[in-house]
Amino acid sequence: MFKYLLFILLTIFFLACSDDPKPTTCDPVCDDSFQECVEDQCKTKAGFCFNDTECNGDSCNIVTHKCEVSLCDPKCGYWQECNESDKTCRTKESYCDDDKPCLSALKPVCDPTSHVCKAESTNCDPSCDASWQYCLNGECLTRLGRCGEDRLCTDEDLPLCDEVSHVCIEASQGCDPRCKEWQVCNTEQVCITKAGFCNKHEECYDLNYPLCDLTTHTCQAEVINYVDPTVYTPKALIITKVFLKEKFEELALMHTLTGVPTEVVTIADICANTTCNDSDKRSDTTKAIKDYIISKSGTIDYVLLGGDIEVVPSRYVHDTFDRDFQAAGQTAYSAHYQDSFYTDYYYADLSEWDGNHDGLYAKDGVDTPDYTPEVAVSRLSVSTVAELEGYIAKAKSYLTDYFDTDKIEHVLILTNVATNIDVPGQDRPVPLDAANYIELEGDNPKTRYIIEHNTVGANIDFTKLYNSTSSDWGSKKLSCDTPSSCNIIWSIEEDGPADFNGNPNLIVHMGHGSENLLMTEFDGENAFSGDMAMALRNDNYPIMLSCACQAGTFSVDDSAGEKFVNNPNGGGIAYLGDASYGLGIAGGSQLMDEFLRYMYNTANLLIGDAVFNAHKNLPHSDIVGYTVMGIPLSIDAIDPQAYEWTQKVATFLGDIMLPIWNSPKDFPKDIGITKSVIQGTETSEIHIQFTGSLPDGSIVIIKTNNGNFYEANLSFTDEILLPINENPSSLEYGYRSNKTLYMLGKVTF
Repeated sequence: MFKYLLFILLTIFFLACSDDPKPTTCDPVCDDSFQECVEDQCKTKAGFCFNDTECNGDSCNIVTHKCEVSLCDPKCGYWQECNESDKTCRTKESYCDDDKPCLSALKPVCDPTSHVCKAESTNCDPSCDASWQYCLNGECLTRLGRCGEDRLCTDEDLPLCDEVSHVCIEASQGCDPRCKEWQVCNTEQVCITKAGFCNKHEECYDLNYPLCDLTTHTCQAEVINYVDPTVYTPKALIITKVFLKEKFEELALMHTLTGVPTEVVTIADICANTTCNDSDKRSDTTKAIKDYIISKSGTIDYVLLGGDIEVVPSRYVHDTFDRDFQAAGQTAYSAHYQDSFYTDYYYADLSEWDGNHDGLYAKDGVDTPDYTPEVAVSRLSVSTVAELEGYIAKAKSYLTDYFDTDKIEHVLILTNVATNIDVPGQDRPVPLDAANYIELEGDNPKTRYIIEHNTVGANIDFTKLYNSTSSDWGSKKLSCDTPSSCNIIWSIEEDGPADFNGNPNLIVHMGHGSENLLMTEFDGENAFSGDMAMALRNDNYPIMLSCACQAGTFSVDDSAGEKFVNNPNGGGIAYLGDASYGLGIAGGSQLMDEFLRYMYNTANLLIGDAVFNAHKNLPHSDIVGYTVMGIPLSIDAIDPQAYEWTQKVATFLGDIMLPIWNSPKDFPKDIGITKSVIQGTETSEIHIQFTGSLPDGSIVIIKTNNGNFYEANLSFTDEILLPINENPSSLEYGYRSNKTLYMLGKVTF
């Protein structure tokens, strides 16, 4: 047993010793994956190949070094395989060539030897032209689809290499310099645009493809950048009842088209979403309206109460005023008032007016409104559709066709004797003409000085009709004993026309009044009634400011102030007055002055802006200094009681979304609006053109019959094109600018 084991071990030992490899002597060293070194030469191992000649007609794969059978003729390369169905060569999955380019950003080039995708290298010197070459193994090679010389253009249809673009081109592009791919060389050896291509818009004759793309040099459909409709957030709110809604929407559209987006809401809409229990003042319609306004605060600046008190309710309050006015250390005049009246200021001051929730509002010593306005409020006290139609016609005329623009700078001032005051050293009371306040200058200037020293560039022309005359004031004696002799107006005849003295843009009145009288002396003389205002036939519609008692009330049937505003053939466009007793120099006069101060120091404002700032800036105290009969008097005019009374009693009648004309204005230029349908679409282009360039602040707003708004700024130009994604059959438009009247119109296509 041991003998046999020893024999086996010795046999294994000698066999192992006889397998010692011979040293390799080939230089360079053979690739042992398919070669071996024989007699100092690398020989192909059995079963492998080095080239096609070793494969007996088949192909040698130079990567695997195996012979591969090719069924295609001509034979496929090693990186290809034969498609047996059509006997064509196609690139294998892991390889690349002209038919299968390298798409990876990391390995974008195809090695022409190995047909494997590789990364570009950076070791070429000089650097390659990246537009048509790439660097590989230190050599610049031509990118796929590019050429460096004609011999690389093997397509018989594209035999030439363009030396600029390095792409193969047709023989017909062989001008010198050679033509672009979108050009052809004509018989005169000049490059011209090839059929089917373009180099300018005029070469595109198909209306559906009217534009030349200068990159592809092909005709393209027009890319239309449509103007998006303008979506407005309302800045103004009109509150009314259903029967007046349609007409008020006409007024709202006028404002929206001239730059004040306005919304109409009915009381029915408001009450549908809250409690309107008029038997309980804590949850009545008036409270619901205020809550609705509060819900809109932050976006709404102006509120127009659209109707008389039976249409839109107001807040009923009770107030007292008890004051001795001191002059020269003595009581010069005593005023004692108490009254219950309706106040629309409840809707302007959004603070709580019923702090103890007892249904009584702004009650002295109990409720604490802050009396600071958050919105501007006015009332258009119409009761019928016909009344509203008459006012809308006046408003449109005021906006667009101011009869005599020269009169924008004309102001009519009217004064009455305010009261009789006791002056030291005088045996009897001295009548005090309100003109004393109007004409105050010095350290505390008043009305006339505020108007005259404006910053809007107005050269004010005054007509002054005062109860008293003075050479210092340059006034005439006010006379209005009978309608035919009233010098407030130029002329008045029975059943004939009447017009304001000087056809003013603004009327300022300080004096007395009543529910039926816009103006009167305290003894009943110089009475100018609401009926006389209704008889006016003027073409310019002024704003009238007055601190007269009760003429601005809206709780009676057609007060004097209402008639002044609602006169469809004349009168005024707006009226600031009082719903109860006016306090004159104890607040009413100062409220008017703050209106005027803002009016004559602010460009391009609305009436509502002046109303808002009059309330906001009403002083809490004021010292009024007079000189009467040569004696200087100083009157402490306003106290907290007077301040609160004035805020509540002051009432504005008319549309506060109308502009204030406070400086010279021109009539706007003529406008033309046409429409062209964009070829092949249901869209259109709106062409807006004026007769000349427009001033700063020129805005055109249109509303199509589809209900869409579009806004265009035309400052310092005369036309604009608006491509819109609709094809309207009609549109309404509005125009405004900083230096002209407004414009409104409608176009049907």
